[in-house]
Amino acid sequence: MTDNYPAILGYIRSYAADNDGQSPSYDEMKTFLNAPSKNTVARLMINLERKGLISRIVGRARSIYVTDAGFAVMRGKTAEATNG
Repeated sequence: MTDNYPAILGYIRSYAADNDGQSPSYDEMKTFLNAPSKNTVARLMINLERKGLISRIVGRARSIYVTDAGFAVMRGKTAEATNG
């Protein structure tokens, strides 16, 4: 799933840009990734957050934001946050 990091980060960013800062739902990300379940998306979001590539507001729907480290990954640059 790590190969999808730049793609999903770009999707989150472009979706938010087109929707007044609101991030896509897990269902929308599931469709974008052609993932088998929302649980797969949830695990991916946890991994991205642990790596510092996104931040989320706990208890608030559609509140996923791409961090500076996430932007670096989107641009194809090696970011320290992607290790581990």
